[in-house]
Amino acid sequence: MEHQQPTLCRTGDIVLIVKSLEVLQKLVDKLDMISHEYGLEISIKKTKLLVASSVKIPVKIICNSAILKQVEQLCYLGSRPIITETSDCHKEIFIRFGIVRSVLTSLNCLQKDRALSMSLKCIGY
Repeated sequence: MEHQQPTLCRTGDIVLIVKSLEVLQKLVDKLDMISHEYGLEISIKKTKLLVASSVKIPVKIICNSAILKQVEQLCYLGSRPIITETSDCHKEIFIRFGIVRSVLTSLNCLQKDRALSMSLKCIGY
């Protein structure tokens, strides 16, 4: 019977937070090296680079002989919160207000229902 290596098609997302670009490049190089040791490859198309700073800083970080794409904002793990390079959170605040408004609107019918007691209505909130 032949022993087969397990195939890993997708791994979790990773966030690297550093204080200098030199350290970031070293971490990316090490991550790439270790990934290859385990038969994994970093997807350059999906890998994004965001630099949080009050001043726009163009950055050149290389992985697999390609320059990583620098972005101004990103949605980590495909959802909220939206992270921006200037640490601006206005978009996130408006999104959360919209979510709260939507939930409260859906609960409004419970508040108007005369068949429910006040204590039961309070539990709903």
